[in-house]
Amino acid sequence: LPPLSSLEMRPLRTDFVPDTFEFKSRREKQTVAFEVVNKGEGAQMYRIKTTNGADYNIKPVYFSIELNEKRRVNVTYKGRSAKPPSGKDRITVVYSLQP
Repeated sequence: LPPLSSLEMRPLRTDFVPDTFEFKSRREKQTVAFEVVNKGEGAQMYRIKTTNGADYNIKPVYFSIELNEKRRVNVTYKGRSAKPPSGKDRITVVYSLQP
């Protein structure tokens, strides 16, 4: 492997449109969508995670985006008839340069 000082570092930059969203009802199934836009300097790979996989469905979970392209992600809240979610659920996007 080459020394770290000789590796080319390319900035990662991603935009999310919209950057926040919320579900209007805690009991009804509903879906929201957002776009992931690659504003970096090369192709990037992504993984989307949630703290509550039992109540949310995310599609796609894994994907890659070329420079200046975008990808639509759907998040479905499955709804609950019993107790509502804690309100602390999070969705996290992890990304890095594509090798």
